[in-house]
Amino acid sequence: MKQIDLTSSKLFKNLIEFDDDETYIDIHNDYFCYQIKYDEDLESIQMLFNSVDSSAIFEKVDIELSGIQIIKMSLLLRSELKKKITLDTFYRGRYEIEGVLKEYSDQGKPYFYIEFDEGYSMELFANSVKAFLYTVK
Repeated sequence: MKQIDLTSSKLFKNLIEFDDDETYIDIHNDYFCYQIKYDEDLESIQMLFNSVDSSAIFEKVDIELSGIQIIKMSLLLRSELKKKITLDTFYRGRYEIEGVLKEYSDQGKPYFYIEFDEGYSMELFANSVKAFLYTVK
């Protein structure tokens, strides 16, 4: 397993593509999300991805956001059950409060935007954002 910390990424940097000078990951084109887990007690969200290519170096990528506070969430309810969704937008951004743009909450948590092609979206504060990369066994 390899870990990449995305917490302090540059403002508005697209996090669906990331690297650590050794490994390049393109979540949008090379992986599909098969599960999103929310744990209220741990204040965490895990987005679990599988590679679309069976020969990929990293078969699985899990993105974990911890110490979260969800601000907005939209989940489309459809008659067909989606088993695979595609992460389209993921970045650290700003939010507006009382007409002022801010990057961090009063507790120092950065603000993140997450949106999937299928219309699911979240906006939240998170203490930590990490990607865990798992190789093929």
